[in-house]
Amino acid sequence: MSHRPSLREVQHRGTILAHSYRTCWSNSIPMGPVGAYQLQAAISAVHSEAAAWEETDWEQIAELYSMLARVAPSPTVTLNYAVAISEAHGPTSALRVLDPLLDDPRMSRSHRLYAVRAPILEACGRHHEALDAYRISSRLCTSIPEQRYLNSQIARLQVGIDRSSVSDS
Repeated sequence: MSHRPSLREVQHRGTILAHSYRTCWSNSIPMGPVGAYQLQAAISAVHSEAAAWEETDWEQIAELYSMLARVAPSPTVTLNYAVAISEAHGPTSALRVLDPLLDDPRMSRSHRLYAVRAPILEACGRHHEALDAYRISSRLCTSIPEQRYLNSQIARLQVGIDRSSVSDS
């Protein structure tokens, strides 16, 4: 006669996933509305599945951030959603997501909006606007390592703009 192992038996000898009693799983999987923590965990899981940035499933991450924005809207969620949109659908689409944040008083002293916006503007070929965004971000930033990075981006982009101006003359 076969019997299902008790939890104690399983803990002592372990079990092979293929031989586990899956009917018991239904009680352990949460059902009902998905909350912010589940969505954040799902986003993290999708990121961790990719060996490199380029291999990330940006469509899925964009959809998860869209869901998170409905469950727990915030400027930070919108910033992250814009990054995912930029990767999945291009920088122009991302700017449509970011632009309303320019008028959001919660973002008036945050460097992050400009730090996210700058490379997206750059990807659109709007180099002077990107340079301005990097400068604003650097000015608002209070983290020295982040400020160094932003200043390196300012210098890099400025050199590119200067070279472009020389070649156009």
